[in-house]
Amino acid sequence: KGGTQAAVVTKHQAARPTLSWRAPTVAFGAVCLLPLLVHGFWLGLIAQGVCFGIIFLSYTLVTGEGGMIWLCQSTFAGVGGFTMAILAVDHGWPVPVAIVMGGLVALPFGLLLGFLMIRMGDLYVALVTLTFGLLFETLVFSRQIFQNFGSGINVTKPHLLAGDRIFTWFTLAVFVVVALITVNLRNSTTGLALGAVRSSEMAAKTIGISVLRTKVLLGGLAAFVAGIGGAMLALSLGVALSGNYEVLVGVIWLTVLVTQGIR
Repeated sequence: KGGTQAAVVTKHQAARPTLSWRAPTVAFGAVCLLPLLVHGFWLGLIAQGVCFGIIFLSYTLVTGEGGMIWLCQSTFAGVGGFTMAILAVDHGWPVPVAIVMGGLVALPFGLLLGFLMIRMGDLYVALVTLTFGLLFETLVFSRQIFQNFGSGINVTKPHLLAGDRIFTWFTLAVFVVVALITVNLRNSTTGLALGAVRSSEMAAKTIGISVLRTKVLLGGLAAFVAGIGGAMLALSLGVALSGNYEVLVGVIWLTVLVTQGIR
């Protein structure tokens, strides 16, 4: 059984197209140099774009690698953003620790959704995640502790990240860490199992792959990444505001990613 599973996974790995690392490395190097060439407003746009890129990597995980259409990633991003803001502003936590906690608070929601929807078809998964996001937006993000009379929770960058260039490079560093985790997952045994599950759940079960464990872990990881991205976005904008994490905005994000290539 173990030999059959290894053979199928190896065959799947051989059939997958490989991407050259050279072009992305050159492109990323060019982006890293941009903060030296621009300033002010443009630096802010670059930092915000990288923060959105971190959130988009959660779609790459759950939809690109897992083949599951989740429409609540913006909700997970909001959980991360508000968690970071509350911990940093109201409780005096260091901002980097608060950012990580934003991802950790979002993680159990992803695990729970992944577990509850394991036997649902693709259409029902999309509908359930959309409903979850709308309910969370209506019942949780609408509370006064998050709304603050429509102004949200203002967040100030720590002294070490106060400079626009330093903060932009910080967002790029976070993006690199998350991107490397995504790439390593794709090339790991778990990533190969994800590819097998995405291709055929029935075939994956016959070779001993746990579809439940695989999808639940992926859902939790995607929620964690979205929470990190949402926290970074709130820090970049200087405010955690529910309007920045609306569910329908997340649907637009997914549309953009599908147009570019979800994986």
